[in-house]
Amino acid sequence: RLWRMPDGYPLATLTGHTSYVYKVSFSPDSQILASQTLVNDETIRLWQMPTGYPLATLTGHTSRLYEVSFSPDGKLLASSSMDNTTRLWQMPDGYPLATLTGHKAARMATFSPDGKLLATCDWDKTIRLWSSDVVELSRLPIQKLCQQNRERVKKILRNKEMTKEERNWLEFIQ
Repeated sequence: RLWRMPDGYPLATLTGHTSYVYKVSFSPDSQILASQTLVNDETIRLWQMPTGYPLATLTGHTSRLYEVSFSPDGKLLASSSMDNTTRLWQMPDGYPLATLTGHKAARMATFSPDGKLLATCDWDKTIRLWSSDVVELSRLPIQKLCQQNRERVKKILRNKEMTKEERNWLEFIQ
């Protein structure tokens, strides 16, 4: 259910998933809500806010979903799954842009604060960083996304003037 704050007035009931909803995530501008289930329904649903109107149902994952995460500019949504993939979706229409592989079960996906990096992790204790080198991830033709090893990402970040957020991100990955 969608509730108005602070009075708790019910605005909408969002229905459509065939299993219990496991996670939800708002776009940075609060105009889209993404919802996902954990089992028996490998879909992500997009809802227009605050009306609760259904915008799209994203399909493609073939196993349990673990995470949905919007890029800071709201142009991309990343989803991770036990099917060994992280998928990138164009917002607001949910068009599938890329399938990133390399994990045994992609557990989490999160964008760096500047949106230039996507970090994914796995049960095998690995973290993968996906980068567009110097070009912003959200402006890069998705087919050119490439997996960067940690040393390459650090080298790229060291060779340019970094913002405070980038420095914090670099400290985080070390």
